[in-house]
Amino acid sequence: MAIRVLIIDDAASMRELYTRILGQSEEVAVIGTAADAIQGREMVLRLQPEVILLDLEMPQVDGITFLKQLMRYQPIPTLIISAATTGNDAKAFEALRAGAIDVIPKLQAADKLIDFAPMLIQKIIDASKTRPRRIEFATSAMEDLHALEPKPSKLVIAVGASTGGTSAVEYIITHLNRNMPAVIIAIHLPARFTAQFAKRLDSVLPIKVKEAEQNELLCEGVAYITPGAQHIRLSKSRRGFIVKLTERTEEDHYSPDIDCLFESVARYVGERALGIILTGMGDNGARGLLKMREAGAMTIAEDESTAVVFGMPKAAKAIGAAWRVLPLHNMRSAIIDFCSLNQPAEDWMNSPENQN
Repeated sequence: MAIRVLIIDDAASMRELYTRILGQSEEVAVIGTAADAIQGREMVLRLQPEVILLDLEMPQVDGITFLKQLMRYQPIPTLIISAATTGNDAKAFEALRAGAIDVIPKLQAADKLIDFAPMLIQKIIDASKTRPRRIEFATSAMEDLHALEPKPSKLVIAVGASTGGTSAVEYIITHLNRNMPAVIIAIHLPARFTAQFAKRLDSVLPIKVKEAEQNELLCEGVAYITPGAQHIRLSKSRRGFIVKLTERTEEDHYSPDIDCLFESVARYVGERALGIILTGMGDNGARGLLKMREAGAMTIAEDESTAVVFGMPKAAKAIGAAWRVLPLHNMRSAIIDFCSLNQPAEDWMNSPENQN
């Protein structure tokens, strides 16, 4: 059956254009169009679309506000198509954080339609395969603890994520504090978004969040986001664990390559590490997570019940890389367990209460 699509855009010309484009595909069917968010909300409830195309700049209720309410009460895969994101990385990232699957600049010239049409259809097909989860949004910033003297981290939490990963990453690190181990995050995001992602998290979390820098020391209470278009690995010095960054090449399929991160953590951190693989398409990170487990680290994959895309976690589970498969809401307690245990990871993993 064709994928049921709802279009919400205040410009009649855009609604007509998208309807015409999608009419070219037998895999997609436009079931309705709305001129504003109020009308869009009514159509969501009545028509139950499978994918939504959403503009950001609309009268009465803007697209971000609508998207947050949608993801809070009735999550539906949503693609943002808006001129507001052209050259505005902060606005685009805000949409991704609010739960959008992807952000597409509006078509600016008719001669670009030949490329735009198949791209839009494919993105709708891809979006229909995702499973957005409910998102609750913080209402205020937490206490600023960033000025305290950092300490080299003796433990490392390594996280890999892709599609749907921005909100998942924020969710699991929301309640970490300055005494927690260093968290190093490899997430598949365009290069222009990673700095904004780090800045956004830094403004609302009690731990320091920043883009990782070449040769910097991993410290407690800090989360490090891998810069876009680069790969991240760990090394070790007399001071502690050190960040090593390399540029992506044309041959690289993933950026950052989560396997690179996990394999280096397995080599240099071993049983003093926790590896977490979250939502995402494909299998990037599964092989590296297996290396971590073989080195004695605790390893966790996100459960299908909360994963927007159960691709990377499924691949990790299939090859035995994940010792535990947990829904997102159970990962915080697992992280706390990891940090509080004095016994080796091997003992913790073999205890009866932690068996699958």
